[in-house]
Amino acid sequence: MVDVRRRAFLKSVLAAPILASCANEAEVPTPGEWHNWSGGQRCTPKDGLQMPSTVDELAGVVKAAKGPVRVAGAGHSFSAVVPTNDTLLSLELLSGIVSHDAAALTATIQAGTRLYLLGEPLAKLGQGLTVQPDIDLQSLGGALSTGTHGAGGQHRCMPSYLKEISLVTADGTVRNVSPQVEPEVFQAAQVSLGSLGVLAQVTLQNRAAYLLEERTGISRLNDALEQFAAWQKQDRHTEFFAFPRGETAFTKRMREVPATTTKTIDTAQEEEAELEYASEVGMRAPFTIPLIQSMASWFVPDITRVGASYHIFPTVRHTRFNEMEYAVPAEKGPACFREVAAKIRDDGLPVFFPLEYRHVGADDLWLSPHHGRESVTISVHQYFKQDHVALFKAVEPIFWKYDGRPHWGKWHSLTAKELAGRYDRWQDFLRVRKELDPGGKFLNPHLHQLFGV
Repeated sequence: MVDVRRRAFLKSVLAAPILASCANEAEVPTPGEWHNWSGGQRCTPKDGLQMPSTVDELAGVVKAAKGPVRVAGAGHSFSAVVPTNDTLLSLELLSGIVSHDAAALTATIQAGTRLYLLGEPLAKLGQGLTVQPDIDLQSLGGALSTGTHGAGGQHRCMPSYLKEISLVTADGTVRNVSPQVEPEVFQAAQVSLGSLGVLAQVTLQNRAAYLLEERTGISRLNDALEQFAAWQKQDRHTEFFAFPRGETAFTKRMREVPATTTKTIDTAQEEEAELEYASEVGMRAPFTIPLIQSMASWFVPDITRVGASYHIFPTVRHTRFNEMEYAVPAEKGPACFREVAAKIRDDGLPVFFPLEYRHVGADDLWLSPHHGRESVTISVHQYFKQDHVALFKAVEPIFWKYDGRPHWGKWHSLTAKELAGRYDRWQDFLRVRKELDPGGKFLNPHLHQLFGV
């Protein structure tokens, strides 16, 4: 019944005549051009995309390059961390699990491995990632280098679980660093934006393979904001989405369940089609956005599903967008969220996507947005065909007001001048970065701005 109602909803409310006129307006890449998933970042490397197949070959390419040298993962970063017209690398051929320790529950993995290719192989070894983001198309090296995280205050961001890093530095040397070997280089490399060298492979601290139960449903927005801290104690992972012009929250709560629990399979992906249709309508007829957002909760069912962690964590994201995300101190999260939503409503900013609200545990990583404090992350998305810069610039000062730190892989406008005061170990990072890469081989224009060099 729900599926039928959704299709009827699309045909009536989502203005079929408008949808019929919506051609794909994405810019077509030129020959030799690289672009990220959303199309918002582009470059044309002089030698095309280079794909070394061994660590030795990777080291040779890095040593021979004059720079800048950057690595393109899966293209799911929305900031300008990747683009260079000089040497652009892909580690797609450096993929897979190299070795593992069954007793310690660790695995050494090549950095080009896509996250979705890790689940089954790790499970066969009796292991599972402790945390995982909701997009599993990312490369492991890219996810680690930008401080990617999941949802849940009981857990830290992904690079917090690093045990060892193999780093190819500017002269082609492969340095294996850990908390015991070159500890400062290891600390700097955990979240480095690829500015110290190229991650070749890493050793992760994992945990025993496990099942998750996910429960999705609807809550009043005010209730979700007020009860979120309590939910964090009850569930392993909790997050919600809420439209700026609505009064409801779409909640997603996960808890670990015994291995004997019956698995369920949910194959419904209709929400993705609905989101893209609604985004098209909202772009061409902004006056429809409040109506669509206010009615959206009528067509979202309560769903419970159980499966292996690597099946439950990911969310299908076919509808392209650009994204900005800031991490604010956890206690400031509700007030910050309310102010961002109010800004979008009051200024009539044309955006259909919901805001995303998550909690991430504190860590001690030098450039982690969650360094020294539990954080709430608030994400703002804009449909890829619409102007994201205007939207992000309008709401970004609110995040600054609440002591926000940007996700390195998401759009933001901060430079070294503003960033230095937000990280206690900022100068330590710059010192180690300069020691490893004095010539700036791994710095593109964006990273020059970030680090002030």
